Amino acid sequence: ASISGVTFRNGLSTGPGGGIACVGGTLTLYDVQFNNNTSSAQGGGIYNTSGSLTIYGAAFRLNASTSGGGIWNTGALDVTFSEFDGNKAKSGKGGGIYTEGPMTFNFGELTGNQASSSGGAIYTKAQVLADQIRLIDNVASSGGGGIFIDDGGSLFMGQSTLSGNSAGTVGDGGGIAVVGIQAQVTASTISGNFARNGGGVANFGTLYVINSTISANNAGGDGGGIENSGTANVSNATIVFNQADTDSNLSGSGGGFDNTAGHTFDLRNSVVAGNQLYSLQVDDDCSGAFNSYGRNKYWVAGGGDRPRSSITSSAA
Repeated sequence: ASISGVTFRNGLSTGPGGGIACVGGTLTLYDVQFNNNTSSAQGGGIYNTSGSLTIYGAAFRLNASTSGGGIWNTGALDVTFSEFDGNKAKSGKGGGIYTEGPMTFNFGELTGNQASSSGGAIYTKAQVLADQIRLIDNVASSGGGGIFIDDGGSLFMGQSTLSGNSAGTVGDGGGIAVVGIQAQVTASTISGNFARNGGGVANFGTLYVINSTISANNAGGDGGGIENSGTANVSNATIVFNQADTDSNLSGSGGGFDNTAGHTFDLRNSVVAGNQLYSLQVDDDCSGAFNSYGRNKYWVAGGGDRPRSSITSSAA
């Protein structure tokens, strides 16, 4: 089936899908809008299960449900040139999109979406391929203000921006929380996000950051830029002007990044500079043991003005 040029407005469902419920089959949507639809179950705008859903040039605004405020998906989802604004998962996950099926999202924006649990903009338990998307000012109460990657999930994101997202004072990963298989972030910017730990990114799986900038993020506790409790690989990246311990209780560390004991953090050909402990207003670029390869520039935690270049394993 194919639908184009239609607005779904003020829909109200006691079951799944405030605007559309798609159970199996193939659905293509072109130049459509979903405004102020509500489901008492999943999928404020669209509920898609087991089917193939293709969306081009759509807008999802102010839709609400328990989970998947804009879209709830367990099928195959392909989204292009679309925006999600102000959608809510009122008692669950995925303010903009909740997906347990593979998703591709290119050329779009998710702004001001909210989840009472995790994944302010996107929550996934499947593979997500994203290119040239913007996630701005999304909020989740318990992790992944921008994106939450849960068990079985993965993210491959390029040329994208995550800015102003928040996981609140008890959630980790203001921009991205990685609990699942892995996240790979390439040629992207993660800036101005906030969380308890991992203002930019909180990693509990495998993280790759390549040719990207992580800047001006804040963590109430550890890891202003990145908090790592998994395996992190950072190369040709810029990690600058992030802050840890913004709750000022003197227990946070790693303004730039914090690597938890027993986990692996590899840093290659990157700059880590100008990061601080907010409470003490001291330089604190790197906390925990990490491996330094190639030519990195960083300051030892609390060490003031000692830039280093190294090709050996380092601890700071």
